[in-house]
Amino acid sequence: DGCADIIVGDGGRANIVGLADGPVLHPLKPGTAFRAVRFRAEAVSTVFGLPADELRNIDVPLDAVVGSRRARELVDTVLHDRPDPILALRPPEHVLLAFDLLRTKSVDDTAAALGLSSRQLRRIILAHSGVGPKLYQRIVRLQRFLADDHSPLAQAAQEPEAAQPGHHHVRQ
Repeated sequence: DGCADIIVGDGGRANIVGLADGPVLHPLKPGTAFRAVRFRAEAVSTVFGLPADELRNIDVPLDAVVGSRRARELVDTVLHDRPDPILALRPPEHVLLAFDLLRTKSVDDTAAALGLSSRQLRRIILAHSGVGPKLYQRIVRLQRFLADDHSPLAQAAQEPEAAQPGHHHVRQ
């Protein structure tokens, strides 16, 4: 879904779930209750203060990532809706712009618009979200498809890159 989460289960046990590049199934017992806070891809590094690619495809205790004191503060935030100034931080403007441009432009066009090389853009996107720009674009296309009940699957799978001449794609 292109998000990372803090999930607090029964007894206040908290985990952080980083962005995943494949499906993750968590068997739950009947009656299991949990609360969570979800973070958009571009906010992961800002909120947790580390490169988001270190959180990719993981589901670990929250205190292992942020320390026990900070984990307790975040659990209170999740369970009791307490404000947390760190959760209100915005990623740097150039990062927000990069993610915004990637929603509609190719990686090369986004990099050019930002005055970066494609490699520099990849490093920024990977560090802030945990996934590379191409995978981020696939996630965005899937989200767009899921939000539009009237869009045919083939059309959603090909936008926006398929319209670019000379580009060849491997489908996953």
